Amino acid sequence: MKIVYIGILQNAQQPAVELCSERELSSYSRFTRNSISEFMTMFSKTVAERTKQGQRQDIQEQDFTFHVYARTQGIAGVIISDNEYPSLAAHQILSKILDEFLSQNPTAGASRNPVPFPQLKTYILNYQNPQEVDSIMKIQKELDETKIVLHKTIESVLERGEKIDDLVSKSEGLSAQSKMFYTSAKKQNSCCVIITMDQDFPIRHSWSFGGQRNRLAEYLAADVLVAAGSATLVTPAVMILDRLVVEKSSYNQPLLPAFRRHLWLSITQPAAFLTSRPSLLVWSLYTATFATANATETILSKVYPAVDHAIAGTTTFLSTFVVNSSVGIWKDVKFAQLFGHKTTTTTESATKTTNPQTGTTSTATSQPKIRTVTRSFPMATYSAFLIRDALTIFGSFNLPPLVSASIPDAVASSEYLKILIAQLAVPASIQLISTPIHLLGLDLYNRPTKLPAKERFTRVSRDWIGASLTRMCRIIPAFGIGGFANTEGRAFLHGQLDRLPAES
Repeated sequence: MKIVYIGILQNAQQPAVELCSERELSSYSRFTRNSISEFMTMFSKTVAERTKQGQRQDIQEQDFTFHVYARTQGIAGVIISDNEYPSLAAHQILSKILDEFLSQNPTAGASRNPVPFPQLKTYILNYQNPQEVDSIMKIQKELDETKIVLHKTIESVLERGEKIDDLVSKSEGLSAQSKMFYTSAKKQNSCCVIITMDQDFPIRHSWSFGGQRNRLAEYLAADVLVAAGSATLVTPAVMILDRLVVEKSSYNQPLLPAFRRHLWLSITQPAAFLTSRPSLLVWSLYTATFATANATETILSKVYPAVDHAIAGTTTFLSTFVVNSSVGIWKDVKFAQLFGHKTTTTTESATKTTNPQTGTTSTATSQPKIRTVTRSFPMATYSAFLIRDALTIFGSFNLPPLVSASIPDAVASSEYLKILIAQLAVPASIQLISTPIHLLGLDLYNRPTKLPAKERFTRVSRDWIGASLTRMCRIIPAFGIGGFANTEGRAFLHGQLDRLPAES
């Protein structure tokens, strides 16, 4: 059971105007969220315009129901939920929302401009579980006196001669992309297929094993599968860039020639490159990171759907941070040992021989043997890497939403574009701060002796710009391509699992 949309509209005049709304589209592909959002607004306006003052309606369409309640003040509330969500609970929520909204905005019935009502975000999060509705005041008597008119399709509420195709083509609130999206969805003979499952093709098959399926295990298996695939995408680039930073710090090796050499190896010997120890280290890091984030979100949404949104977000962040930091530091330690300075020791062995005729003993020295010794990692380096990871995670998860809200419309007009800019720019910019800490940790490993702070500062400054730019480039595949592929792949597989029957 879920609610995907709550909106308050002014329907005293036509066309209806959406005054405020909130959506829960996390289960949909990022490719289609904008189009789905636009269609939700369009259909909500359509049903609000065709609901008389004082009337309640439920309009079913495929797997979703539009719950509508129009007040005499020229305001209508709309909730879009799946068909399993109880109608009574939805209308109780609508009554409470509209009471609060009108008490704060008594003249909203005459407004044609957006009206802020931040409480909607709390409602759509808290009332995903209909059992929570019991905590709001009872209005059973009011609902008994107001009959809820039930319609089987959206087309049934349209006036004679009206068609959804015409509404879509004339709508000014739909982008060209959304109208093309509707044309494609129409081929499946459903206007609301756009809300039901985007453009994803259905997966219908029988399971090869008997017995009742464990749905949670299927979601978690999908999470791990997507995490492994996303990690495979980012491993080559991240491995090369991380190795360049270590070699630059250890041997002052020029970045560009080394980059060309490693890239050529990955092209000419892909199997050896991808199965090498450094590649497997990077792959393990990002598989663990993505899988932890996915599994935490799945458990919270499927097992504890009523948990507070802030608590859920904090839990996901902390679990991802712990895994990413611990596995990441382990990977960086191994990279420093593989590609950084190594301690070498020379040993000589002496062989004694005795002459049987003279009885004298002579000693012969064999060729010296060179042995490579892997040094232990100093605690200061571990601490530096931990601080570096904390800055990177903070800049990748916490800062982008704050920065996106402050981006002016002159730079980016749409909310999606603002989030995209912040998600790429902020993690990259934070590398200017975290990279010197990373270089300091490497220098503490490469030169474990006590050195003046000025000398260490000089070494870090020497590599700061080049290493920062390299790690900025690393952010794009790691948190851009990999994160995007993980999010979209997870949404797709979870969507397909949602459409399968509960039992095999």
